[in-house]
Amino acid sequence: SVIVAISLIRFSIALSRQDYSTTSEILQSLGTIGSIDDTVIAHSQAKLEVEKYNNGLIDFDEISRLVAAHCQLIDHELIAESIKLRFVESMLVNDESEAELHFSKLSSPELFSRSNTAIRYAARWWLLHSKIYPNQQLTSLRESLMSFRAAGCSNIVSELEHKLHAQI
Repeated sequence: SVIVAISLIRFSIALSRQDYSTTSEILQSLGTIGSIDDTVIAHSQAKLEVEKYNNGLIDFDEISRLVAAHCQLIDHELIAESIKLRFVESMLVNDESEAELHFSKLSSPELFSRSNTAIRYAARWWLLHSKIYPNQQLTSLRESLMSFRAAGCSNIVSELEHKLHAQI
């Protein structure tokens, strides 16, 4: 519905501004809408928790528990894997060995159908792969670049093209 769409846009804006009280209020109001799928709320809540982890407001053990709990609530495997991927992306900054361990548990992009969401997942998966496994960086960057191009993400495509050409 329109109310849900507007609420999710407001949530994204508040999250980008790190306005956690507003994001929590929006999620609470979404919870009162009877027709909304719990997956939407769980996905948004997980994004909020990962953002808090990125800003040092939640420790590693707590965010690990929260991400696992939210992913169990989500019926759609690709959405759950996307949340886990987001967590591993943020984990890479603080603990590379832990990120590598969690990355190895993520579903391979080939397991999902060729939807636009799956293509973006593949692009992000390959980009993270290039960071975790630097000895395979060229191949991984190339795969990521092709996937981002297929998904129509032109800004990241030009950024990755420059990065790839610098490696060659």
